[in-house]
Amino acid sequence: MIIYHFALHLGFKAAHFDVRKKNVSVCQFHERFGATVVTESEDDFFFNITKASIIDSLKRYEKYLPNGIQISF
Repeated sequence: MIIYHFALHLGFKAAHFDVRKKNVSVCQFHERFGATVVTESEDDFFFNITKASIIDSLKRYEKYLPNGIQISF
């Protein structure tokens, strides 16, 4: 959740990433957040998630990060 907050702060409009298929709990986390599998290899799932899905999920799971994050450079 922290990385999604930071990415939005930087102006990202979407994210794409891969997760090992054997890492089931991480795949499930990202799917709950609204990420979708766009392709796969023998070992990996390749996900995309939109800015709208990130924002919706950050609101839905706000209780885990009630004050967002503090960013200072």
